[in-house]
Amino acid sequence: MWWAALYLLFGNALMPPCEHGEGGAYLAYHGLSSELAEMADKTLSERIDHWSGMFLGTPYAIDPLGEGNGPDPDPLFDPCHVDCETMVEQTLALSFSRTPAEVMNWMRVMRYHGCEVTQSHRFFTMAGSWIPGNIALGYLKPIKGLKTRRMRRFVRPEGRWRNPFKSRLTAMGRLAPRGWQHIDYVPIDWIHDQRGLLAQHTPALAMVVAARQLGNPFMVTHMGLLLRDGNGRLFFRHASSLHHRVMDVPLEHYVRFLKTYEKEGFRPVAGLAFLQIVSPPSPPSCP
Repeated sequence: MWWAALYLLFGNALMPPCEHGEGGAYLAYHGLSSELAEMADKTLSERIDHWSGMFLGTPYAIDPLGEGNGPDPDPLFDPCHVDCETMVEQTLALSFSRTPAEVMNWMRVMRYHGCEVTQSHRFFTMAGSWIPGNIALGYLKPIKGLKTRRMRRFVRPEGRWRNPFKSRLTAMGRLAPRGWQHIDYVPIDWIHDQRGLLAQHTPALAMVVAARQLGNPFMVTHMGLLLRDGNGRLFFRHASSLHHRVMDVPLEHYVRFLKTYEKEGFRPVAGLAFLQIVSPPSPPSCP
């Protein structure tokens, strides 16, 4: 069971070592109950920087988390392999928690409708399910005053999606995203002039918004954490599929890269969406 694997992770017993990544190896080897309690008295920014820093160098893997059984038997928590979404989710679950039980609950409420740990209940599209589901938990807030544009897209499970997107939407049944979805984003050329406002609202979730997607229902194609270093400079911490690891990059450098990034002959990036991360009102409760 997934909860047994998570118990081993945070208990006194040792899990097998990570093959790569110092941060992941640390997380896998150490019982973290005492460190969770110690970090709980730090500021939210300090906690997020600390726990996300543990993942630096951890190898990138596509969709490394699952339900521990069923169609996707990958574990619910894996510090040894991450993609962009699961690095963020695991960082925030650790940052919001005082105990291993709270970490377990955060992973369930961040990833699943109604805490139901099944693939059919897992949030699928960011704009249609993950973002509204996590805003409802009280820890994500829009940044007031940010100059944005709105992207809209109509999604229905019966659409002409490629697999595995089609099969995932079908399997979700009544929980599948349906209807108009939207996301407010900062166009690439507008980000430079809004760095001051963004710096006032870190830590933040930063999401890459695609200008054009064919055969899949996504508007958000990548995500990471917007943080500030000791000199107040903004940087993007993310699990990079291009560099195959979790890494830091100055925000201005990342924006420059996005301006020139091309895939299949066109530039697929419209801009970045930002949501401020705040302390949640209370620990989640799952049955």
